[in-house]
Amino acid sequence: MEFAGISQKAIDSLVFSPTWKILPLPALSTAEQEKEPRIIIVPPSQAALRQEIADRLPQADVRLLTPQSIDDLARAVAGSAALRLCFVTRTPWRAAVPDEDVSAFFHLLKALGDKPAVKLDVFTDKAVASPLFESVTHPVDGVYVGLAQTLAKERPEWIVRSFSLQKLTADALQDLLRASLPTHPGTPVCIAEGRYGVAEMQPTTLSSWPAQSAFRRQAGGISGRPLSGETGYPRTSA
Repeated sequence: MEFAGISQKAIDSLVFSPTWKILPLPALSTAEQEKEPRIIIVPPSQAALRQEIADRLPQADVRLLTPQSIDDLARAVAGSAALRLCFVTRTPWRAAVPDEDVSAFFHLLKALGDKPAVKLDVFTDKAVASPLFESVTHPVDGVYVGLAQTLAKERPEWIVRSFSLQKLTADALQDLLRASLPTHPGTPVCIAEGRYGVAEMQPTTLSSWPAQSAFRRQAGGISGRPLSGETGYPRTSA
């Protein structure tokens, strides 16, 4: 690969790394967000989470993602371009990979595939490595984040957003649904303690390899050349 004015050495040393921007979360608003039509959907194995959300948001439409609800959701989206689907998942860290949950999400995307306008928000619990989080709760929730990123790129006419919370609870979800959340298509938004973070991939250059590094001095042993003695192992002093 050739680039005018850039040496091959510079190209070979070029990598991309995330640069995080941490910003204050917009204040709770507005009647506009509260009046927006939405349906909250939860993976089929997380009935307890669905009940927690339904108890905290008694006026909300909260559904488990089942074959019947998927058909109903597809019809609802077809009938209202303003409808926003909020997929909420909090896979417990002890849980095995919930195949039925991932499969249900794929079936939902398939059912929505022929719809020209879809609004989809994905809410997860610490599914993205971020300076705002100490750890990731469950890697399978990162699958939904990745799918949301792919959708945002492949279906630019849709509005697909992804939010990863430091602690996903019904109370935290209620607050976010009342806020004017940032829109960063294709980029997960991490939220913690009134702040949100987004990562931008920025080019950077790898530093040159030290001429006298310990790795270089031991390279003979790695390549199979004896370093000392007939055994090929370095001698050690008593």
